[in-house]
Amino acid sequence: MSVVFDNTKIKRFVPDFVATTRFAEGICQSLAWFDADPARKLIDSEANATWDKLIDSYEKGTTGGGGGV
Repeated sequence: MSVVFDNTKIKRFVPDFVATTRFAEGICQSLAWFDADPARKLIDSEANATWDKLIDSYEKGTTGGGGGV
């Protein structure tokens, strides 16, 4: 897999920032972190509903449909 990420914003706010972890390794570390604690795997239905509303609002806004959270 080859992916390019734009880190312009982080470099503007933290000019000395240097990414030292490759994407694939970072994902492996993130998954290991979630796997280390079963509580991190619980689904928060209220948070999911909030995210769903936010995404729906964003998608309506990008297609000109209006909307708001």
